Amino acid sequence: MIIALTPSGIHTSHPLKSLDNLGGVKLVVASKVNADAITLLGGAPLSIPLSDMYEAIQRGTADGATVAWTSFDPFKLAEVTSYHVDTRLGTSTAMMFMTKAVWDSLSPEGQKILDKHSGEAESRAFGAWWDGERKTGKETTIARGDKRTIVELTPEQTAAWQKKLEPLNDNWVKATPDGAKVLAAFKAELAQIEAGH
Repeated sequence: MIIALTPSGIHTSHPLKSLDNLGGVKLVVASKVNADAITLLGGAPLSIPLSDMYEAIQRGTADGATVAWTSFDPFKLAEVTSYHVDTRLGTSTAMMFMTKAVWDSLSPEGQKILDKHSGEAESRAFGAWWDGERKTGKETTIARGDKRTIVELTPEQTAAWQKKLEPLNDNWVKATPDGAKVLAAFKAELAQIEAGH
């Protein structure tokens, strides 16, 4: 199966001065794409292991992190953040697979069990589970009752951020063999899925 993990937002220990430009705010990031996105939005990405982000925010080495709500419970981020831009700044994929040699070595019963619990239906179910974890992470953080600000970007702000982030797609297309063709195929597939096909 293959899934997309829940998208990252921006979570800081203090309010951002502006959503038009992050003004050099120092954010722990989990990937190169997140780092590039934060740079394009005017922030300063920090390559700090996620296991160290709580301490980095607590000590002021970082102003916050670009992570998903699913990170809040395991990393106790609600204790060190109070300002949240609930947006979608990219994600990562996760997958479970095996080599054909291992598959061929399984008994027919074992293959049948794996067939029953794999493929598109299981990918969708796993994605739905992650969506639930995202919702729980956000709701649990809000339910703490401490002073907290959650910002939803307006359609105009979202469009402005998307415009600033266009170089991410452009650079990916240039760096990927047949990048334009792959991106077009992805967009076509996504449109079909969103249309319910």
